[in-house]
Amino acid sequence: MPEIFYILIEYPALIALPIAILAALAYWSSSRTAWVVAGFWILYLGYELGIKYELLCTDCVRRSEMYVVYPLLALATAVAAVQIYVNVKERGPRRR
Repeated sequence: MPEIFYILIEYPALIALPIAILAALAYWSSSRTAWVVAGFWILYLGYELGIKYELLCTDCVRRSEMYVVYPLLALATAVAAVQIYVNVKERGPRRR
């Protein structure tokens, strides 16, 4: 697997970036789907921190769950992006 896929494993703080972007876009577009996907990213952040600090396992060498988690997060994020676009296109951004 390419090294770029391991960046979120080695630096879990980078996971906060998609969380912040999704939360901001969810607030701006009032998309519930984006809020849910941001929640998925928060769960993934908790999981990665648990693995990094050996709370969820000891001596974690194989990370085969990446092959399932990364595509699911990518798909969910893509669905949220489409939902954000649809919400902004149909209703316009929420005004305060």
